[in-house]
Amino acid sequence: MRKHATIVLVSAALMHAPTLASAQSAQRFSIQASGLFASLSGDAYDGLEGGIGFEAQFRYNPSAFSIGAGLQYTRHGVDDEFFGDESVGLVGGFLEPRYVFDIKSNRAAPYVSGRLSYMRLRLDADEGWLETNGVQLNAGGGVLFRLSPKLNLDIGATFGRVDFGDVTINVGGEDFTTEGSDGGNLVVRIGLAFGLGR
Repeated sequence: MRKHATIVLVSAALMHAPTLASAQSAQRFSIQASGLFASLSGDAYDGLEGGIGFEAQFRYNPSAFSIGAGLQYTRHGVDDEFFGDESVGLVGGFLEPRYVFDIKSNRAAPYVSGRLSYMRLRLDADEGWLETNGVQLNAGGGVLFRLSPKLNLDIGATFGRVDFGDVTINVGGEDFTTEGSDGGNLVVRIGLAFGLGR
């Protein structure tokens, strides 16, 4: 009787091993570093090329729903009538809520996410500079691939709107202000997320 009970318990543990392993791999806090590709679309951004950069974020994971906060930066080539061939830096802080779906896989998990960012766009050149601030509101998703109990590969993308306020332009030491513009944007990322603690 005791031998039979032992066999039943061992069999049950083996059957649930993927679930247990998956649950133990989720840490309440994590950090993530990613490479980015970002592009802006719309009439106001015809001369702005897609750019590459990076992001870093800290994430709180209480359940299937989590929220991250971090910084992102990309650099974009631009052909500007005042400054010639230069590049633009796009930097900002963001909040990213995320919901991960349980598809009963011990290796991969799809998710949906949103992103709210406050961005600054700046161009510096010998002839002067321009600068504007704006808000980015995106939605999207991706897939997390489990590499180890504490390490995930994150591949995802978001797209949506970006609205910039008035643009300050300095040419030859004189400041000018023009009206801001809005448009679409796409952000693609691939990164590594590392769980902290148990």
